[in-house]
Amino acid sequence: MREKNLSDWATKDLTLKNKIVYGVIILLMFPLIYAFVYATGGIKFVYSHSMYIPILLAAIIFGIKGGVAAGIVAGILLGPLMPIEVATSEAQPFINWFFRLLIFVGTGTLVGYGVDRLKKSANRVKRMILYNPETGIPNTNAISVLCNDLPRGPKTIVTVLVSNNQDIIDALGTDAYNRILYTLYSTLKDSPSLVQAVVQSDTYKLWLVKNHNNLKEDAEAIMKVINQNQFIDDAPVYLDVSIGVSLIHDEKACKTLESYRISDSLAREAHKKNLPYAIKSEDLNRKIKDYDLISRFSESFYKQELSLAFQTQVDLITGKPFAVEALLRWKHPRLGDVSPSEFIPLIEETKLIHPLTTWVIENAFKAMKQLEENGNDIDIAINISAKNLYDPDFYQRVMKSIEAFYVDPGKIIFEITESALMGNPEKSKKCLNRFVDKGIRIAIDDFGAGYSSLAYLSRFPIDTIKIDKFFILQLTKDNSMIRIVKSTIKLANDLGYHVIAEGVEDKECANLLKELDGRFAQGYYYTKPMSLKRLMATLDEY
Repeated sequence: MREKNLSDWATKDLTLKNKIVYGVIILLMFPLIYAFVYATGGIKFVYSHSMYIPILLAAIIFGIKGGVAAGIVAGILLGPLMPIEVATSEAQPFINWFFRLLIFVGTGTLVGYGVDRLKKSANRVKRMILYNPETGIPNTNAISVLCNDLPRGPKTIVTVLVSNNQDIIDALGTDAYNRILYTLYSTLKDSPSLVQAVVQSDTYKLWLVKNHNNLKEDAEAIMKVINQNQFIDDAPVYLDVSIGVSLIHDEKACKTLESYRISDSLAREAHKKNLPYAIKSEDLNRKIKDYDLISRFSESFYKQELSLAFQTQVDLITGKPFAVEALLRWKHPRLGDVSPSEFIPLIEETKLIHPLTTWVIENAFKAMKQLEENGNDIDIAINISAKNLYDPDFYQRVMKSIEAFYVDPGKIIFEITESALMGNPEKSKKCLNRFVDKGIRIAIDDFGAGYSSLAYLSRFPIDTIKIDKFFILQLTKDNSMIRIVKSTIKLANDLGYHVIAEGVEDKECANLLKELDGRFAQGYYYTKPMSLKRLMATLDEY
């Protein structure tokens, strides 16, 4: 739909068909009312006032012209053509019916004039709603109107981002920038084979809708039009434009603002990477999915829909658990069980990791107290993030939680990945030392998955090394893994570390670990992650 159609919509009145229908109804009312007044005895009686009905209707529907015409017709019908009293056939004096005609015409004129003024005011309001007052370009309110008559089928959605808008404003002024933007709009709008709708969604941004061909070809076609020289007062100007191009499969979708979210993201991505355009890719899909997952997690967190599961860590010599690891679990009402490997890395990139870790610690401490009350004296391991270590308030929050739940720090193990330590080694070391000074032990989780050596990790106050399950799962299948695990266990033992093998899933693997001088293990062979209630029952069996 072109701008002409939008302007028509902004000023449109009743359709021609509706006007004809109303006109016929009004015309029929005149003879009917005339007959009614005549049948009730003539102009002498009060029923003649019913003639105001078609006059007012004509003025409201057709404006001042309709009101005047209706007033004249009504004045003549109830004037010389209507006797004062039908029974006597007495004619009306001239002054009598002529004055009434003037009143009818005056009424139609005044009402018609008022209606015309109201319509003009309403049309001005419509235009203000549909157009940007500074540039004269249709705004986002016009989307639904512009997309009404689009042909069916998929559409290409384009966001045009003018990145140097502020530079242009600073150099040439706001008015000049607005004229430049309108020129860009006109260039795009006047390409009927290319673009079906153009609106201004922000000071520096246009949205386009066109029939879909191919995203890449559509992007290049749009850029070709945009790259035409732009002038202001006959002087060329430079527009730093980036565009984002996405696809919608239903033409009706272009009416909703949500449809332009992806193209907006792509345009920003194109600008960030200094590219002319960006089209929808799997990376963007991943970003959108990740953001959605974070949003859902945040909602679940504040609705207290999270829980902890517990998995035992076993002494291979005695076969008894000596510690349990607290594991975060998320069961979403619609998504079901969401794997920690999906959401935890995303949460670690947000500030939500701080309240989340505090929640995990406090609930793990509650579990410790319940285990103690049940007669189970056992340590608990809690995973923490590198961001927690860099948070200046983390230490104090942990200490407050320990005091609040009367927990023995010597029974607490903080697990952290080696890669997390490497982000800022000195800061990590300083923070860990504060916890160790209070009796809390530190375990390196997923050892071997990163690039650090045991010699390098010896700089940190570490108590335990947990060998990554990647190596343990291959232990009975690959002789090279046996050598790696054996040398790791020996070196860690020589350095005074406890070594826990993660991912032990069968008896063969457990027996092989014993032969390699392994002392501690964790995995499905012993227990799967379980609720606190189930954990208590399991520990009671030993």
